[in-house]
Amino acid sequence: MIKSFALILLVLHSLPAEDCRTCHQSHLSACGLTCNACHNVTKAVFPVDILSTKNHPPVLRFPSANDYSGEKCQKCHQRQVESYRQSGHFTMENMLKTLSVSSIPGLPQKLSRKNLINLQPVKSPAGANEIIGPLLVQKCLRCHTEARVSDQASGRKRHNGCASCHIAVDQKSGASENGHKFSGQVADATCLTCHSGNYTGADYYGYYEHDYHQDYNTPVGSSPEFGSFQHRLSSDIHQKKGLSCTDCHSFHKAYSSGRKVKECLDCHTGNPAKAVSETAAYNPDIVPHQSFHKQVSCTSCHAGWSYQDYGLHLYYDQTKQYDFWINYKWQGDQWVTDWLDSMSVLPEAERKMARSPNYLSGALWPGIWYTAWEFRRWEDPVLGIGADGRYKIIQPFSGMNLTYVDSLNRVWLDSEKFAGSWRSYSPHTIQPAGRACESCHGNAKAAGLGIRQSPEDIVSNPVTIPQFDKKSADRALNSAEQKRLLIPSALYRSKKAEYLQSRNIMNLFR
Repeated sequence: MIKSFALILLVLHSLPAEDCRTCHQSHLSACGLTCNACHNVTKAVFPVDILSTKNHPPVLRFPSANDYSGEKCQKCHQRQVESYRQSGHFTMENMLKTLSVSSIPGLPQKLSRKNLINLQPVKSPAGANEIIGPLLVQKCLRCHTEARVSDQASGRKRHNGCASCHIAVDQKSGASENGHKFSGQVADATCLTCHSGNYTGADYYGYYEHDYHQDYNTPVGSSPEFGSFQHRLSSDIHQKKGLSCTDCHSFHKAYSSGRKVKECLDCHTGNPAKAVSETAAYNPDIVPHQSFHKQVSCTSCHAGWSYQDYGLHLYYDQTKQYDFWINYKWQGDQWVTDWLDSMSVLPEAERKMARSPNYLSGALWPGIWYTAWEFRRWEDPVLGIGADGRYKIIQPFSGMNLTYVDSLNRVWLDSEKFAGSWRSYSPHTIQPAGRACESCHGNAKAAGLGIRQSPEDIVSNPVTIPQFDKKSADRALNSAEQKRLLIPSALYRSKKAEYLQSRNIMNLFR
């Protein structure tokens, strides 16, 4: 059910900037703007966005938030704001497509903060569709630029709207590193406040989450980062060479329809006239780059590893039963960690029913979303066919199993499957040399047959076999493509011998 959410309209009389700085001495503008230029309220706003107390005049708390950036930021930064509003950072395009939310009954067809903020907590759902709203506002959208409540995990603290990227935050204190000064350059640490937790971006630095159970926590010498303990795998060669995220990705155009990011050959060109200094030139004559691989993407060979998280289970629990979950408290969500810590030390009679914030409105809602995986891997990436018809690395992405237990301990949903599709993607784990030929050729897992010892063996778990939504532009390998990958041809044997010879590996056997 959707109810209207009150709006407030306030108009402030301008206050001299010196009056503000009587208390806010460190809050200085980077470009000479007065406090009122950004913080005065001139339009209808949501109550959570207003700071008003007995001793403080009403001011707009988040002037660069998406709801107000058109008025506040666009006056000076029209081109940047217009570009940003076409990006996935603003539209939530990728997330909403992933959940196929446009077809869910009970949710507004155009999902925006103005619509989602009117959602009410769910009580007695008829099916999984009806708890997607709470999943979005209590879990998924905490990483979106619309969020009004910041995740307090180390590495995840940030502001919202334009300030999400353009004001750096000290990850210990949560305070802005440079007061009100906006930076035109966006540091990788800022990108990682959202692009972490086994999502593309964290792999650039080699981050891979530990399993959540406490037995897998690092016992000595390491603290959780991004709300969970982290393996440190091999980072991307570009990161080792000093390239930042924005060297390839425009943060205003990131994840927009028809987006353009730098391709490998933009820098590693084989044309000397277009060569980029200090980069290895693409050599079409070496064996792996020859024409028989022309339909294979660069990352299919050069990615050192990939995220492969199988069997996502999301538990929406409104009870006060925490004894089981305390063993899984480091699961990439600081609210879950802090709530479990605070409740587990209390006698059962004093424990409160589970609560977590609606990250868009700031209100506390019933229930906490817990996360679990059936298992997770990184080795031997799986291959599929991308929308462009080329071989690409694929991963399980949007499949979920949803469980809902209300405050009376009634089970409304029990591991009900929702959505579920794999996708092609580009792991940010590039290495100078490609993986071994055998990581794909003759490898049942790479061919899309799931994790098994050999093509003739029984699959260890069906969840490891790629499944694609009918609307997906990507697909799994067909039987002919699998056969070519699994059965060595005369060409493969010839080119493999040529490659070994070119690397002088054959000399080891003389």
